Order: sequence, then structure tokens, then C-alpha cells
Amino acid sequence: SPLPDAENVLTCGEIRKLIPKREEDSHKGSFGKALFVGGSENMPGAVSIAAAGAVRSGVGLLTLFVPRVIRPEVAVLNPQATLKPADCDSEGRFSKAAANLVPAEAERFDAVAVGCGMGVSRSTELLVRNLIRNYSGKLILDADALNAIADEPETLLDKRGEICITPHPGEMCRLTGLPVSEILADPAKTALDFSKRFDVLVCLKSARTVTAFPEGRYFVNTTGGPSLSRGGSGDLLCGIMLSLAARMPLESAAPAANHIHGLAADLAAEALGENGADTMSTANYIAPAMRKILRY
Repeated sequence: SPLPDAENVLTCGEIRKLIPKREEDSHKGSFGKALFVGGSENMPGAVSIAAAGAVRSGVGLLTLFVPRVIRPEVAVLNPQATLKPADCDSEGRFSKAAANLVPAEAERFDAVAVGCGMGVSRSTELLVRNLIRNYSGKLILDADALNAIADEPETLLDKRGEICITPHPGEMCRLTGLPVSEILADPAKTALDFSKRFDVLVCLKSARTVTAFPEGRYFVNTTGGPSLSRGGSGDLLCGIMLSLAARMPLESAAPAANHIHGLAADLAAEALGENGADTMSTANYIAPAMRKILRY
């Protein structure tokens, strides 16, 4: 696809200026408290992928709010995170009790991400609506959190805090009713229209992800490539964005996360090839990507 205009691209140097410096006298609380809400019995891996994104991009404190049924494997795979296991239904998804518990839990955190691997049910729909309407911080809606409000995106207008949604074209199709072909024909327009209508940040993911803002600005990400075309890539991005949002403004965290995610994928593909650079391999290149950006 043709390269976007320079005014709509953030350079590596501009991304560097967005990321807070780790000062000598800092402590874990200096780099944000982040809450990830997601996972289910059928999709436990999404939790660990998102957690890897958050931890490897420098979050200070990470808590994982997950269905109790997947607690053992999540605990083993994520030693740097605190776990908050919640009640689940017979299908291994969050229960109604969990949906009513999460808003009070969320208020202790600087940023919350919800949706990866969560599945869709009446209880998860309630959970997402409860967060939108009650959480006052920075909220990232991904994957099944978007599917939960697809029939009623107007729920976003009831938000209490700031929101960034991160749909791929299929999820944007469900949110807007537009055919995928129309979305891909002009992703910037699609993202901007939705952002303005619902007063939320929109990261519309594609080969050239667009981050759109309600006031009419947008950025096009130019890092990343075909190695990201696999399951788990969105979960990894969500974790990076959560990490950054916990310690910087959401409007900076969103485009910075896209750049870091894409650059990590580029470095992984250079080392391993586009076929071999799987999602967790890309996670291993988040730190080198950030080092490259911060030394730019």
C-alpha cells in the first residue's frame, strides 16, 4: 500500500519522546499499576501473551483478573504478575458475580485492558458494560470486549473514563455494519468517523494500523509486516498498550504501542524469518525494540 503523508506518521524519534524515562530513584509504582481482564477455559493462552507484552514493555505492577478455572496454568506461566481469580460459569467464562465484582477492583489501577480470550456470554457482556460505565481510568477494549458491545456500540457513550478500542477489520465490521472491503478501502476515514461519533480513541488494526482521535487527528503505523498475521498478535499488542497506558497518556500510549509492537515483529522476522517469528518470539524482541527506540 502507498506510504501515508509524513504528517500522519510518528517517527522513531517522536515515539522516543513519548515514553517516560526510568529515573534513577524510581520504584515499581512509578511505572503504573495495570489490570488485565480476560481469558477463559478455551482460550487461556491469551492471558499469558498479553501479560508478556505488558511485562516486557516495562509495566511496574501487573494484575491478571482471570476465571478461576485457568488460575493454575496462568500462575505458572506469569510469575511476575499478581493473580485475581474470579468465579466462572459452566463454560469456563466469567460469571455474573465476576462481572459485578470487576468495576470495584478496577478502580485501584491506572489502566485496564479487557477482552483477550474472554469469550462472549451474557455475563461477559455485563462485565464489559460495567467497566465502561463505572471505571474512571484508562480503558482498552480488545477482542471479545468489542464483540460484547457490537450490537450496541452506543454503550461507549456512557463511559466514565477514557477509552481506546483496538478492532481488526472483522470486529470493526460488527461494530459499524460496514463491509470489510469498505473498511479496508479507507481505514483512516472509518476510524475517524467512529472516533468522532463515540468520543473514543480507535486503533484500527491492519497492515497499516490507524490510530484515530476524536478531534480529527490520526496516525498511520509503518512498522510490522506479514509475520504478525497469526493468532495472538492482537493479544501481545493489547499487553504493550496496557503497560504504556498505565504510565503515560492514552493518546500517547496507543500509537507508541503500535510502533513498538511492529518494530519487535520486524526484528523477530529479521532474525527468524516471517514464518518462524511466532507471537512469543515477537514478545522476546519487545525489549530490543524499545532499546532501539530509546537510543534513537
